Amino acid sequence: MEKIESENLLHRAFSVFLFNSKYELLLQQRSATKVTFPLVWTNTCCSHPLYRESELIQENYLGVRNAAQRKLLDELGIPAEDVPVDQFTPLGRMLYKAPSDGKWGEHELDYLLFIVRDVKLQPNPDEVADVKYVNREQLKELISKADAGEEGLKLSPWFRLVVDNFLMGWWDHVEKGTLNEAVDMETIHKLKDRTGNSRLLSLLHRGIVHATTNLEMEASLAGDPEQHSNKPQQEQKRKSLLAVAVGIKNKAVVHKLVTKFTASEFTVMLFHYDGAAWSSGPTSSRGRAGPSTWRSAGRPSSGSPSGSCTRTWVADYDYVFLWDEDVEVDAFDPARYLAIVRREGLEVSQPALDRASDIHHAHTAHQGGAGWVKVMVPVFSRAAWRCAWEMIQNDLVHGWGLDFKLAYCVGGDRAPARSVGAVDGEYVLHRGVAVLGDDGGKKESGRGAVRWRAFKEMQIFDTPYIYIYMLF
Repeated sequence: MEKIESENLLHRAFSVFLFNSKYELLLQQRSATKVTFPLVWTNTCCSHPLYRESELIQENYLGVRNAAQRKLLDELGIPAEDVPVDQFTPLGRMLYKAPSDGKWGEHELDYLLFIVRDVKLQPNPDEVADVKYVNREQLKELISKADAGEEGLKLSPWFRLVVDNFLMGWWDHVEKGTLNEAVDMETIHKLKDRTGNSRLLSLLHRGIVHATTNLEMEASLAGDPEQHSNKPQQEQKRKSLLAVAVGIKNKAVVHKLVTKFTASEFTVMLFHYDGAAWSSGPTSSRGRAGPSTWRSAGRPSSGSPSGSCTRTWVADYDYVFLWDEDVEVDAFDPARYLAIVRREGLEVSQPALDRASDIHHAHTAHQGGAGWVKVMVPVFSRAAWRCAWEMIQNDLVHGWGLDFKLAYCVGGDRAPARSVGAVDGEYVLHRGVAVLGDDGGKKESGRGAVRWRAFKEMQIFDTPYIYIYMLF
């Protein structure tokens, strides 16, 4: 890795994504003897073209296809006749850098090859520890477990980059038989390995540190720590998280909102943007908010809880609700809402907005449509929030423009419409109370001034996010 950093060394690579006739993706777990990324789960096959004539042919990317056919036999025992070179579809290229440990790493120009074939498998134990076919839902579950650190699951950084940026949209083309429509071999997508702190933590002994936390307090300072920390995740019922930036002026409304979220299903985190402690009455800073467990989290960065909800401490939650405080929930049931979200497979969603709401978009109005989500009452799956959190710019207060880019977190700009949208069956009323950042009614802090700043911030936001949100 030292040479990669100091000399900027780069090599060619390829990543094969093989689907069977059921449109299930074949994954492999790399063997324990691999020099880089041992025992991580990844796509079907990943390797490098050799410096030989048959693998140096540039025309129609034939050299890379030949290398892929060779390596599928070497690693997985797939006969060449099962994967003819003309059946590989090169879909795109990406450039990324990722350290494996302190010594080794990868810096690759990776050719992404898709193929749909039923094949015979005979994995080589020196190369592969395990294999499995997964459908979309099974892959999402695998990703969720890896994010939460369950069962010791880890994913290769190149596979995760493809999943986060392209895979779900390309999977649609696999199922429709339209892969050629997705081909873009002109662009080199410069992507960043985003494992960050999680990767650094993984270098420590597993018993020393946990990579994720939900910030829940222990019930007692006594007891056996082994019984808590080693309890299998599947035995613990996952909750979802409601995070709201609140001020003392909206205390009564916030109390009504919080009491809708039951303790058995939700944890509530309140961020006091005005610094005022709620010392008495319902939803006080010292007590318990109705039926939900919650904590006062202090003053958030930039007036919003979103920047504080890092992917490491929300990893234990199924869904993350990041809501404005001025929301009436008389017609809303969180449990029914999540039942609809799970049934429809929504990754980024929101309840529809009552047409009496002070501010709403036609697409998000009750009985108005779907396919788009605003940032006033969004709900993210754990995987989608992991991606959306990376898009937040801390110097921009309002976050305008973010809602136009959320589709990237569920498969890029080709994301299926069913993955993002408003749930019309459950709706809320947005009151549009302008209190966040209010400094006593001065002219420069009025609605017009706020909208002017938000407009300017959207222009700033658009500048680095025109093509893809994780460029170098």
